[in-house]
Amino acid sequence: MEHRLIISLVTWNSSHYLEQLFVSLRQQTEQNLELLVTDNASTDDTVLRLSELLPTLPYPATLFREKENIGFAHAHNHHIREAVRRKARFVLVVNPDCILEEHACAILLDAMMHNDRLGSIGGRILRAQFVTTDGLTTLQKLSTIDSTGLVMTRSRMMRERGYGESDRGQYREGPVLGVSGAFVLYRLRALVDVSMRREGHREFFDSDFFSYKEDADLAWRLQWFGWLSWYTPKAVAWHHRTFGRERRNRVPAYLRALSWRNHFFLLIKNDDRKNFLHDAPLIFFRECVKLFWILLREPRTVQLFPSLIRLWSTMLQKRRWIMSHRRQSPAAMRQMFRSFRSSLSTTKQKGS
Repeated sequence: MEHRLIISLVTWNSSHYLEQLFVSLRQQTEQNLELLVTDNASTDDTVLRLSELLPTLPYPATLFREKENIGFAHAHNHHIREAVRRKARFVLVVNPDCILEEHACAILLDAMMHNDRLGSIGGRILRAQFVTTDGLTTLQKLSTIDSTGLVMTRSRMMRERGYGESDRGQYREGPVLGVSGAFVLYRLRALVDVSMRREGHREFFDSDFFSYKEDADLAWRLQWFGWLSWYTPKAVAWHHRTFGRERRNRVPAYLRALSWRNHFFLLIKNDDRKNFLHDAPLIFFRECVKLFWILLREPRTVQLFPSLIRLWSTMLQKRRWIMSHRRQSPAAMRQMFRSFRSSLSTTKQKGS
C-alpha cells in the first residue's frame, strides 16, 4: 500500500522522551503512515529504546543510524528524499520530545487534501514538562502555548506566536508566516518546488544551518515561492521545550552560537534588499543591542563567527537562486508580513 504520509523523526540522546511519543504515534486515527527515524549517534540508550518501540507501531518503520551527529537539517533531508523516492505525498516532521493528540495527523492531512495551495500546516503546540510522581517520571501536558506558528517583527526577530501564553483559544485558524519545526506537515510537492541542489541531491532544509532556525528559513522560502503556511488549532501536540527564553542560561554555548549565526544566514538568504532597507534602522538597532549584550554577558556565543564568514559567499549564492526563482514580489511579501503582524496584534487585543 502506498503511504501518503511519512513521519520524519530525528533523535539524539532522546531516550527519556520516546515512550510517550510512541504511545501517541500508535494511537493515531490516521493509519496510512510510515515512520522514518535517524539516530544522530546518541550516547544514551536511545537506539535500544527505538529497537524496542519500533515493532509496536501498526505501520512500517525504518531506523537509520549515523556514526556522528549530522544535524537536524541533514537527517530530515534524507527522510524527505526517501519520501520522494517512495512516492509519498506528505511528510510530517516531529520532534522526539512531542506528544501528539490522537487525531492530529488526520486533521492536518484533511486540511492539506482540501487546499492545494498549502505548502505547510501546523497545529496548536502546547507545552509539556517532566513530573515525577511516586518515583515515575512522565511528561505532563500543560495548557500553556508553545507555538501557534512563526511570526517576525520588523527588526527581523523570529518568534513562536503565543509562546508562554495561557491557551484560551485566542489564535484562530488561518495563514501564518511559517510553522514550528517541532510539529509540521509539509506537502512534498512544495518541498521539491523550493529545494536547491547540493552535491547532486535535493536539499530542503539548509544543512549548513545544522540545527536551529532551519524551519524559519524553509518557511520564508515557501512564502517567496507562493506556498501558503497554515495554522489550525484543531490539531494538538504537546512539546517539552528543552531550552526556552526563560531558560537561556541553561542553553549550551555552542547551541546559542548556532542560533546567533543562523539568524544572519536567515537574513542573508531571504531578506530582499528593498524590504531590508525599509526596516534597516530597526534591524541595525536590534542587532547592535544584541551584539553588545552578547559580548558583555555571553562572549562564547560568537565562537562561530569564523564559520559565518566562511559560509557568507555560500549563503549569497543561495540567496541569488531564491531571488531569481521567487514568485512573490518584495512589495507582496512586505504586505504579507504586515498582515501577519497586524493579525497578531488584533488577536492579542481580543484575547486580553
